[in-house]
Amino acid sequence: MKMLPGLALGILALTRLGVAQDNPPRVLLQLLHCAKTDRFGFLDADLKKDGLLRSTYAHQVRSDPHVDEFFLVVYESASKGKVYVYSRERENRKTAFYLTNDAGFDATKKGFSFLEDPLYGIWTRNNIARNVKRALRNPTYSIPVRTILNSSPNVACHSYDE
Repeated sequence: MKMLPGLALGILALTRLGVAQDNPPRVLLQLLHCAKTDRFGFLDADLKKDGLLRSTYAHQVRSDPHVDEFFLVVYESASKGKVYVYSRERENRKTAFYLTNDAGFDATKKGFSFLEDPLYGIWTRNNIARNVKRALRNPTYSIPVRTILNSSPNVACHSYDE
């Protein structure tokens, strides 16, 4: 009887990590749309029209200066993936996402490491690492690629190279 609560907690943890969620949040679909747009094409190599894309995200609002940030995580394997950092603004009745950074990462039981350094120095590197770890604890969504390929007329996507 004493093992029952521990067993239930273990099953709950496994289902949260391994099972795809049915209804991804709208903001996640918007972020994936921006990562996919033909203009940037970040996800082109990973996409098969009949496939699934495993993804999650973390959200952070900083106050000084005010920045509404999203850390989009796209899995390449069980431990490796890419993170795309977007800031969100409102412009002309649209939600505008500005890509501010991106990097590959490897997150194993032994630790977390970047496969390439993100832009802008150590504070940014630590901020991204902290938020990727948060995202990895959030539900993972398996999203049909055809959903991502749909147009999003109320979303504007911008890049740091503009």
